[in-house]
Amino acid sequence: MEECPTLNPKDFPVLEKQDEILNSLTEKAITLLQAPTGSGKTTCLPLCFLNAEFLNGKKILMLEPRRIAAKNAASRLSLMHETPLGSTIGYRIRFESKISPTTRIEVVTDGILTKLLLSDPELKSYGLIIFDEFHERNLDSDFGLALARRAQSLFRNDLKILIMSATLEGINFEKANIFSPLIKTEGKSYPVEIIYQGESTKRQSKRLSEIIPKALAKHKGDILVFFAGVSEINETMRELNDTLPNASQIIIHKLYGEMSFEDQQNVFRRAANDFRKVILATNLAESSITLSNVNVVIDTGYCKRAIFDPSSGLTKLVRKRISVSSAEQRAGRAGRESPGFCYRLWSKEEESNFVKMHPPEILETDISHLILTAKIWGEEINDLPLVDSPPIGIVYELKKLLQSLGCLDGNENLTHIGKYASALPISLRLAVMCLHLFFDNRLELGVDLATAFSERRLFSEPTPIENFARTWEKWLGISSLNAYPKLKQIKDQLLQNLKQIPREFTSLKTGKEPSLGLLLSLAFPDRIAKSRVVGSNRYKMTNGKGAYFPEGSSIDYPEWILVLETDGNDLEAKINLYAELKESEVLQLHAEIMKKEFSFSIEENEKKDLILKSYAEFKFGEITIKKQPFTDSSSLVEKKKFIYDYFSKNGFFQIFSEPEPIKQLLFRIQLLFENRLLASNISDALLLEKLEIWYFPNFNFEKDSVNLSQFEKTEALFSLFSYQERELIHKETPSHLNVPSGSKIQITYSEGNPFLAVKLQEVFGLSQTPKIAGGKVSVTLHLLSPAGRPVQVTSDLKSFWDTTYHEVKKELKGRYPRHPWPDSPWEAVATKGTKKRS
Repeated sequence: MEECPTLNPKDFPVLEKQDEILNSLTEKAITLLQAPTGSGKTTCLPLCFLNAEFLNGKKILMLEPRRIAAKNAASRLSLMHETPLGSTIGYRIRFESKISPTTRIEVVTDGILTKLLLSDPELKSYGLIIFDEFHERNLDSDFGLALARRAQSLFRNDLKILIMSATLEGINFEKANIFSPLIKTEGKSYPVEIIYQGESTKRQSKRLSEIIPKALAKHKGDILVFFAGVSEINETMRELNDTLPNASQIIIHKLYGEMSFEDQQNVFRRAANDFRKVILATNLAESSITLSNVNVVIDTGYCKRAIFDPSSGLTKLVRKRISVSSAEQRAGRAGRESPGFCYRLWSKEEESNFVKMHPPEILETDISHLILTAKIWGEEINDLPLVDSPPIGIVYELKKLLQSLGCLDGNENLTHIGKYASALPISLRLAVMCLHLFFDNRLELGVDLATAFSERRLFSEPTPIENFARTWEKWLGISSLNAYPKLKQIKDQLLQNLKQIPREFTSLKTGKEPSLGLLLSLAFPDRIAKSRVVGSNRYKMTNGKGAYFPEGSSIDYPEWILVLETDGNDLEAKINLYAELKESEVLQLHAEIMKKEFSFSIEENEKKDLILKSYAEFKFGEITIKKQPFTDSSSLVEKKKFIYDYFSKNGFFQIFSEPEPIKQLLFRIQLLFENRLLASNISDALLLEKLEIWYFPNFNFEKDSVNLSQFEKTEALFSLFSYQERELIHKETPSHLNVPSGSKIQITYSEGNPFLAVKLQEVFGLSQTPKIAGGKVSVTLHLLSPAGRPVQVTSDLKSFWDTTYHEVKKELKGRYPRHPWPDSPWEAVATKGTKKRS
């Protein structure tokens, strides 16, 4: 076993905690280390473990979040170890590997761990896994940690895990049952002076073109500028080319993820004497990577985060304020080699509103490939010991998407398409398309389409709105991929991987010359879209979401398109990239998406009656192809359910509000219920519960149009009660009362006491107020003059006769002399007319 060169704690402060870290690794399954930037945790600490007893001679695997970081870390470690790169220390990244049989420390990107675990769940060759820069919370690092912990518990209780970063305090490890104490070390970093620039109304590129020259004149060394995205970098670079002084001595670099690996590496080479660099970077430069000679950082304070909407299958790239943690990481880049300066393009007051840390990717981005990988591992994703588990609702939506892609069957079991697609080095959707075309004997076409689509920015400058056919023309116009080494690597690797998959000859229903859009729809079946109105710029996708071309777009609006890229809006997405489709092609290839559904609507006619209308809808996903009225008894259950839902939401007021007899009946029943003579009252809850008894028998639902308001409502309501209860209603809350004159007068029922409007002469001889509801409720009498005008309201007729009547008599006798006005009205004979008629 090789000896590790002597390392000086003064140069690497993390070594002061070396014994504590080694003890933790020896005794615990998981060790947590927080070590600031410049402490040596990445560039020297792994060398201290080479001869550790807990390794038992096994190898160390160190994960880095980016390819450039992995390669640089391996180079620095081999330099420290004074051995050639690829011997004791090596690395593995996409398209490149430098290891040998003697390699003891392998530095890899996050995703490689998952592949190693799937091929060898015991990780027999490794004794320690180091997760570096874990605070970034990449999908692969979170998922890889969960699988590594599972491997520990199932197969390897001797396997050790070290999680380290400059900041871990914002991560709730205890929630994931990781209770190791956090080991903290000091860092070898220099003070960085923070200079807040405050807000500005100036365009960002214009503002930077003023600040950067001043910073170059005021400070030594190179300048690193952080941006949210590539478009901002390009805009600022154009401004700087016009404004920078001494341009011959200044080199401007761009640094972002989509650059070729070779171009990224050029940024890290120190400039020649007397030359200074201005590096315009995304958060790729935020951590893991040391940019030498950087003394000044200028931070715009923004980043871009991919936010996934599972219901639409769309990912939106959102420009957001950075977190406090990111701001600290960015500023730290200026203090790696000497005291530095950080210009922040915001105010200190505004910084108080920054979040401490952004949510991990696993809670915000598309995790469909992780769902499949978990199934290949043998578990459901939410059963794994993740630090943060994705919401169950998102997993549910993504499983539906995976079923539509054919990666899961109807029982959510992994299919052969899902297994093979998850292993291909390309996005899951494009992997599915490649497999289908491979099985259809169109391998080269599938690989070309996937490469051109996924990497089109490498050979084509996209326009704001583009038909993919233009991208394809540019792809076909490339005479040789030798001019685009990255494209060649991607294509060659994809071809090689596909050829290792067992061939299943299946014939797609595409015809001899399928359109580009049709083939790409194999990857995006949920984004097939049809115009809402022929010639309109607005579309509906098969997943039910909307999409549109901006007003005034200089294109003809095809009836059918495939939506390939949007702004990610989850309700109405603006289309950036699309492909044209033909209806006949689409319906033939994706016949399994076609379905017949019954749909119903309840509408008002001119009389305000509720009309139930029934339709048969032929739908392609959520797109209606044809809709027509239908008469069919097979949908009876669905109709009744629709009516139930309607009344559950809207109540029954509309069908019972107009007819007065129905109102009266409802009040009569309520009165008996309140006085405990009936066991139940008429309520929306009862009406809903008993629809099958009182409502549905009134209609013939086999018709395509049914008037839900036309039925015998009184009889329908009475059907809710037994024969005895109906008799009780008639007896104890009669609709009319016979008065002494012989008249039969209607009782008016309302929220208060029922009342009887009757002429005074017609109740002569009635000594007591009439009572109903088993004698519990007095009927209020509205006593009227011979002309029908109100005279008195009383609920105590005896008291009225004894007192108030004599005063009323004096007033009315003079006004109506032809009518009788007896002195003893409770003994008099009631009359309907005058004295003469009596």
